[in-house]
Amino acid sequence: MPVTTTDDDDTVATVLPWLATDRDVLLRGERGSGKSTTLEALRRDLSGRRVPGVLLRASGPAPFAAVLDHPSAPTRVADESGLVAWLSDEVAERRSVLMLDDVDRLDPGSLRVVQRALVRTSVRLVGTTTTDLLRAPATGSRELLVARAPAEVRIPPLGLAALDALTSDVLDGPADATLTGTLLAQSGGNPGVAVALLAAARAQGAIRRRDGRYVDDGRLLDVPADAVAALLLGNHDPALVRALERLAVLGPVTLDVATHLVGPDALDDLADAGRLVELDVAGTGSLLVVAPPALARALRDRVAPAHRRRLVAATREHAGDAVTAVEQPPEDLAGLLSRDTTGGTEFLRWSSQVAGVVHERAAQEEASARAAWARDQRLATANDYLTVLMRRPARDRIAAVFRETHRTPEDTEADVVAFRYLRRRWESWHDGDAPEPGSPSGTDGAVDAVSRLEDLKEQLVTAMRDGTPPEDVAGAPPADVDAPVFHGGPEVLRAAALLEAGRPDLALAVLDRAGEDDAGPEVRHYRVALRVQALTHLDRLDEAERLARRHLGAAYDTHDAFAVRVHATTLAEVLTFAGEVDSGWQVLSTALRLGPAGPIETTFYRRGLALGSVLQVRAGHVDLARAVLGELERAPRVYRPLVRSLRVVGAVAVAVATGDRTTAGEIAWRAGLSYAEAGYRQPALITWAFGPPVLTPERAAALRATREGVVLPMLDPYLDLQLALADRNEDAVAATLPGVLPQVARTLTTTAREVLGLDTPAAPVRAATPTEALSDREREVAALAREGHGNREIADRLHLSVRTVENHMSRALRKLGLQGRTDLRRWSGT
Repeated sequence: MPVTTTDDDDTVATVLPWLATDRDVLLRGERGSGKSTTLEALRRDLSGRRVPGVLLRASGPAPFAAVLDHPSAPTRVADESGLVAWLSDEVAERRSVLMLDDVDRLDPGSLRVVQRALVRTSVRLVGTTTTDLLRAPATGSRELLVARAPAEVRIPPLGLAALDALTSDVLDGPADATLTGTLLAQSGGNPGVAVALLAAARAQGAIRRRDGRYVDDGRLLDVPADAVAALLLGNHDPALVRALERLAVLGPVTLDVATHLVGPDALDDLADAGRLVELDVAGTGSLLVVAPPALARALRDRVAPAHRRRLVAATREHAGDAVTAVEQPPEDLAGLLSRDTTGGTEFLRWSSQVAGVVHERAAQEEASARAAWARDQRLATANDYLTVLMRRPARDRIAAVFRETHRTPEDTEADVVAFRYLRRRWESWHDGDAPEPGSPSGTDGAVDAVSRLEDLKEQLVTAMRDGTPPEDVAGAPPADVDAPVFHGGPEVLRAAALLEAGRPDLALAVLDRAGEDDAGPEVRHYRVALRVQALTHLDRLDEAERLARRHLGAAYDTHDAFAVRVHATTLAEVLTFAGEVDSGWQVLSTALRLGPAGPIETTFYRRGLALGSVLQVRAGHVDLARAVLGELERAPRVYRPLVRSLRVVGAVAVAVATGDRTTAGEIAWRAGLSYAEAGYRQPALITWAFGPPVLTPERAAALRATREGVVLPMLDPYLDLQLALADRNEDAVAATLPGVLPQVARTLTTTAREVLGLDTPAAPVRAATPTEALSDREREVAALAREGHGNREIADRLHLSVRTVENHMSRALRKLGLQGRTDLRRWSGT
């Protein structure tokens, strides 16, 4: 059964205004994009509005196949005139709509029937097509559409929430956020591609059920993708398919190389079909990549090794040694080296393209590093390969590198330290269950260096908690580290410790002192991220936003997955704290489209998930928010983040959205207290600032004690309002409320306004616009809740799950502009 996603509903909502003005509509999208599902959703919507409609689907080349396939068609009438009479009668009413699925593939006889019926009636037409109307050959379907000049509506790629719903439906159970993220990145938001990948993953055993959710075991990127090629390229000219194969083998290439390989006409045709994406890359010019990534992988699998080598050699004759093919693992290593809501269509398409280029460039870089390691399996080449490979959850391949790598005389002590450091990160991420590597020999000093670096931040936070002045921590001389892999690392950890101890001003001083040195890219990106966070908590939001935007723009230009993930997350935080929550989600979604992170860059992947769960609750997607939290709860026992993910803030948001404000308040208080007792005062105060107001006099005293000595002006208005409510001081509440953004702390501001008597509208609350109208089920759930029934009662009465009731309740409250169930007493019920 087709799944109607939120994206389908949005497309239907775009079509209806055109029909209301008696304008025909052409729905255009690539194969697998869900055109038929959208048309079916439109048919159901029209039926609910009592609008007569007929849906005809392309059913092959037989005469009148599309018309005769309709269940109401007079099958005994084989002549054209009789079929015209039937169809004209079906759409005779003035408001009728004729829907043609795959209008560009209708058989000629059905097209003639449709054309004659259109002449006889005033029916409105909605068709779907994969082709550009203006570029289509001069066929009957083109003539039909051109004559009626329809409005064109593009089918957008699925966003994260819609793909999560689709995945859960296909698997018949909820999907893990990591699985959904990988599918989104690999499919480019194409539902047909996502379903094909899921089918292949199930057949290969690459997904399994854990804690009630389906998860990717790290092999989703390796499952066969031939069905994707068949879906997207089934009606392409063989010459274009061969051209696309050449480009897929080479990975991202410049426009000059691509033109030399396949010619300008083929490039234009492939770009028009959406199979080739061109983006500007800083320092490189235009870069072309096959899209979506799953298709590029499928095409590479089809090319024989000998053909691949000849293609690379021929291309290098033209472009030089800079060309690096995305090689497939050799057969003998296959077993050894074996995963939106807001934003317009153009943004979704652009972010899908960015994700595609990022994945293809990463595949190219990974292939080059793998080839070097396969030729010479020593520590130096392993470190280069692991640094790339560990950016994604490639469990089996990472384990293989650790098992098969051995120290050689050419390896240095610095290589030993770097290898041990990467192994410790792998063990932490893999929950201490990494395979025993080749045990490279080295001095105890190498092991000690790794241990000292891992423990540094916790030691500094503990020291400040136990009385060491933060100024002394900030003013200590920089740690002396010899291994290049650690250059700049100690000062990053020192700045992170000061930030989470509540002194972002001193964190900035440490970062300023660090300046520019020979630190690697990971440390450099972390420096910027910590600076953005420090500026944010110092309430210098404009500076923070400018800095984050500049570095995120550079990350987009270079298509650096690590940098996109880090800087998109920090910019999204800045925008959210500034009250621009929709923009925050739009920015964050570009990072989430990259899929899950591996052992390297876990910190900001997890922090992005935590922020995403909060923003998804605000969008009414409670199930997706809950899935994200489930992923966060699986942190390894020895996981040591650069900064805390603040998962608890997401858990509190989910609890509030499902109507349990008391539980949410207790969760926030206990988590904040745990942070504070460990010396992490900034995470504690964030948790308390944005949790529901539940402070007793004793808790208020603890909050005041935690605030002593911290410098967090961005949080001050929120904490002041929490304390004013705890003190029941209405004058203080009135004085502090204007400094608090309701978009950031909705529950807090609602409580304050209730205390001041500001939320007493004269008329019952209604949806602000027609687009916010409740669905029938949402209205039914809200009505029962208004009568005082709990979620369990409502679920039993309506034969639904409790989670489904929670989701309907959350969306209903959001559409009505209400903050909680108690506000439903002001709702008119219509």
